[in-house]
Amino acid sequence: MIGLRFWFLVSILVVLSLLSCSDKKDKSVGLEFIELTDDLGRKIKVKKKASRFLPLAPSVTEMLYLICDTQKIVGRTPNCDFPLEVLSKPSVNNYPPDLERILFLHPDLVITKDGMLSLAQAEAIEKMGIPVYFQKYNLVEDIFAGIRKLGEITGDKAKGIRLSDSLKLLMGTYNRSVGDVKNKKVLILISKESYFAFGKNSYASDILNVSGATNAVDSLYDTPYPVLTAEYILKINPDILLGGIQVGLETDFFELHKELKRTNAYKNKQYFTVNDDYLSRPGPRVVEAVKIIRSIIKGEYSNKSIK
Repeated sequence: MIGLRFWFLVSILVVLSLLSCSDKKDKSVGLEFIELTDDLGRKIKVKKKASRFLPLAPSVTEMLYLICDTQKIVGRTPNCDFPLEVLSKPSVNNYPPDLERILFLHPDLVITKDGMLSLAQAEAIEKMGIPVYFQKYNLVEDIFAGIRKLGEITGDKAKGIRLSDSLKLLMGTYNRSVGDVKNKKVLILISKESYFAFGKNSYASDILNVSGATNAVDSLYDTPYPVLTAEYILKINPDILLGGIQVGLETDFFELHKELKRTNAYKNKQYFTVNDDYLSRPGPRVVEAVKIIRSIIKGEYSNKSIK
């Protein structure tokens, strides 16, 4: 008798399982998928009419807000704070990624920047049935290409092209304004305590090149953000020092690092505070970064204009 009850229950479970599988199959009927290749060369399948996007990088968030209907953006990271409207979106941790929260937001596609997620973390998200698309930015030109690609992915191709072309045109007007300004060596510091800087192979280094300046860091390191020594900085002797608000160039930085008072930048009072996001986020505001750096090398910039 017990054996009959057991097999009866097993039969019920098998039938329910088959029905469940059938339901899942039916739900997928009619869905069309397209294959995309991201900037890391990874091939992913995405719904052809994807309409829910989760950016897991502040730079991607800024681009999406200018390209697509903001209703398509289903969340943000805790560091996504521009434009201010993004603060109304649900927040999801990305260090490490909150998988449960991501699944709850059920995006059609997660979009991030190379370095913000590891491949292992991306695979964990994709195991939940959510594809992950990586963008990579080594050069300023990559931003314009990335904007166009996001336009295609979100179904806003024409808007992506217009935004990309407009930013290029605006940057071109700054370029013409530089004239014959002498090339300046610029060192961009990241940290207040240590000499963390943007290296020669960093995205910010290309901003300097586009702006008509040169990265004072003339050695190629394994990382885009090397820790320099005071001796090395004195050797390269930058004409200009840049840093974000947390670096404190305008307050007590040189009291903590008195040795840097021997640089040309300090002697000539050529040390400036700029909005950290302009230099660290490869997004639409890159044109503002270029504008500021060009005004600095022309001697027209005032820290009172920090935004």
